[in-house]
Amino acid sequence: MKIGDSVFLSRKLIVLDTIQSKDSLPEELFGKNGKLYEARFRVFDPSQENPIQVSMPKLAIAKGEPFGIADTLSNGSLILTLNKYDGKQAEIGIKEPNAPTDFLTLKVYKFPFINLLWLGIIMMAIGFIISMVRRIRLAKN
Repeated sequence: MKIGDSVFLSRKLIVLDTIQSKDSLPEELFGKNGKLYEARFRVFDPSQENPIQVSMPKLAIAKGEPFGIADTLSNGSLILTLNKYDGKQAEIGIKEPNAPTDFLTLKVYKFPFINLLWLGIIMMAIGFIISMVRRIRLAKN
């Protein structure tokens, strides 16, 4: 993405407003050429109470290694990460934890011998009742 670009994502519009660079960082943590980039995204979501939200993910380059710091929107519906930035273009990561699905998968099993199982249960119940009646008659005699 470039500054001003937008992305559509399942009923949301994400716009990259700015990317700021911070150079004066502690050398013991970030190294000699360490940098910190902070992106500002506006997220338009008409299905929420607050339709416009701001996300500010960061990209730290500490001792030559890039490290993205994700930012989650206040309602938890979107996680944004700044993965790369070369001064002109930015690579972002987007995760939507509870994205709605348009379909439902249902797996149905058919047991062809279910009637045989029910017949066995009924026969066992009848046998139990017959043995109970027999024991009661023997106990009376």
